[in-house]
Amino acid sequence: MKIRLRGRIETDFNSINTLMLVNQALSEACMLEECIIDMQEVSWFNAALCSFFKAFLRQRIIDNNITIRFLFNNLSRSNMAVRDIFYRNGFLTGQITDYFNTIFPVRDFRTTDTEIENFLKSMKSDFQDIDKFPFSEDASKGILKSLGEIFSNSQRHANSDWVYTSGQLFPNKEAGKVTFCIADVGIGMAKQVKSCRPNLTNSSEAIDWAFEEGNTTKTGSGGLGLFCLKNIIKSNLGELIVVSNDTYYNVLSKTARKLSFDFNGTLVIVTMNRKV
Repeated sequence: MKIRLRGRIETDFNSINTLMLVNQALSEACMLEECIIDMQEVSWFNAALCSFFKAFLRQRIIDNNITIRFLFNNLSRSNMAVRDIFYRNGFLTGQITDYFNTIFPVRDFRTTDTEIENFLKSMKSDFQDIDKFPFSEDASKGILKSLGEIFSNSQRHANSDWVYTSGQLFPNKEAGKVTFCIADVGIGMAKQVKSCRPNLTNSSEAIDWAFEEGNTTKTGSGGLGLFCLKNIIKSNLGELIVVSNDTYYNVLSKTARKLSFDFNGTLVIVTMNRKV
C-alpha cells in the first residue's frame, strides 16, 4: 500500500483531516503489509504535529501488525527540509542536530504514575529554555500544570497506554510563535465527557464543557487545569485546538468542524505568540 501526502501540513482543519485519511487508510491495511507513506510532494510539515502523527502510526502498527516506510524526494530542497525536521525532532532516527534550537523533541510516555513525573520534568526543562519558550514564569507554570492535567486524563480515564508530545518554535512567523502538541489514542475527550454527561449531545459541546471552570470527569474536585490553559492562551492571543473523536474544535472561537473519520483519541494543539 502506498499513501501519498501533498502540499503543506499545518495545524488547520484541512491538514488534520488529511492526516485522518492516512490513519483510516492504514487501518484497512492487510496483516503484515508494508505501507509506504509517500512524502515526496510535501513542501512543509508543522513539526509540532509529529507527536500526533506518531501516536496514530504506532497504533496502526500495533493493531494491524504492519510496517511503515517513508519516502522522500532527494532532489527537492523543500522536501529535504521536511525530512530533516523529522530527523531533528527525533521522529526518525538519524544524526541531524537541531542547530537552530527551535525543536521540542517528539517524546512518548507510558501512562503510569512514575512516567508522569518524567513527563513533567521533561516539559519543565523545555519551558526553562527562554530562547525557545520566552514566556513568563507564571505562564510556564500554568501551561505545565495544564499539560499535566491532560496527561493525567489520558492515564486515568482515556484508556490510553501512551502520551505523545512535540513542539516547534517559529521565530520568523507572525512575530514568532510556539506551537506545542500533546496526543493520546484513548477513547477521546469528547466521548469521555459525553459518557458521564449524556445531556451533551455533540462533541463540540463536550469539549467546551471540559474547559469550563470546575468541570471535570474525575471524582471529587478538579477542572482547573484546562480552564487555566484556556485563559493563558486567551490572554496571549494564541490558539487552542482540540481534535477528538469526530470533531476539530477551536476552543477560543467556539467553532467546530466534522472530520471525515473518527479519531479514537485526543490531540490538544497549543499556540502562543512570543511578542504579544
